[in-house]
Amino acid sequence: VFAGVMASTTILWLSAFVGRQLQLGPLLLPLATLTGAFSSLRLGTSVAGAPLGGWLSDRLRRRWAVIAGSLLLSAAGVALMAATRGLAAILGALVASLAAGGAQALAPALAGDQMRPEQRSRGLSVIYSVGDLGSALGPPLALGLVPRLQISGVYLLSAAALLAGALHALALAVSERRV
Repeated sequence: VFAGVMASTTILWLSAFVGRQLQLGPLLLPLATLTGAFSSLRLGTSVAGAPLGGWLSDRLRRRWAVIAGSLLLSAAGVALMAATRGLAAILGALVASLAAGGAQALAPALAGDQMRPEQRSRGLSVIYSVGDLGSALGPPLALGLVPRLQISGVYLLSAAALLAGALHALALAVSERRV
């Protein structure tokens, strides 16, 4: 959702707020500049979410539960991006990125917990290959759906995918042993 859909549609989403440019006093910021700045902010937020998710996972010793919570928060943030404008939507985007960073950091740790040491390299390569596939397929899929669903529909679909992941992780969390 984030490396594929969000990365490719941020400029369309922001254009709904500011049009082609934003005037801040004497400063005129083109949409492309705003998109780059916002993408950097979102990436920094996601990077901050990784150690936060790891810390929480270490405290609770329940990786699946933390992943479920992270994906649920991400789904809520993306849904907020789809349903609102202005500050609420921007806050939704940042909450979604923060929470997603935690889920992305815990996936390799979870794989490492459940694999034999000699299989960890192969397991991590599968995880990262699937992530790369999603990053490659997300942009054409999202941009192909925008004319039919509008940007809000694409984001609601993305929120639904995150929610499905959260529900799956929650089901696994119910039977999870503390690590």
